[in-house]
Amino acid sequence: MDLKATGKKDDLAERVFNEIVKGWTEDYFMKEMRRFADNQGWNESELEEFLGKKGKEATERVETPKRESIPKGREKDDFSELVTSIERWIPLRRYKNEEGYQVDLRNYLEHKFGYQVMQETGETMADIMVNNIFPIELKKNPTLSRYDRLMGQLIRHHRAKGYAIAVVCDVRRLEQFEDFKHNVSKHFEKNVIVISK
Repeated sequence: MDLKATGKKDDLAERVFNEIVKGWTEDYFMKEMRRFADNQGWNESELEEFLGKKGKEATERVETPKRESIPKGREKDDFSELVTSIERWIPLRRYKNEEGYQVDLRNYLEHKFGYQVMQETGETMADIMVNNIFPIELKKNPTLSRYDRLMGQLIRHHRAKGYAIAVVCDVRRLEQFEDFKHNVSKHFEKNVIVISK
């Protein structure tokens, strides 16, 4: 996440926690906190204590996204503009994992273009969801099995939203990537794009 890596353990944990919840809606925040508490075996009072200590600042910073309605016929133009924006994206550096690229792309889309961007959200749990309409899956140097999984994710996103974007970073097996791209173009007539970085 490119956060400051020095300090006490509690400071580091709070720093990561606040970065993770940035952009979550209040409902989604509470749902995730309850899921976390269940995994930890906490009761309600332990969750409240945790939220009082670690989550107070974060909940205050959580904003409900603006739900701007997009006029009919405008979605295709917005999708094309989003694809062009992603094609112009140059990651700030080479990251060790997909999460680094996800945060980089999210920040780029939010701060440079003003998109409403959320991570790991929506009915199909897209890596990145733009304007609550356009799902993006981001992968780093996938294996064949991960390309197969990515195809399944694109199918689910397309069924749910009518659009999907796959961003593949650090492609090292060019032939596998080209095969995947070809399979995507055969399977989907429109509104599904594969971009390499």
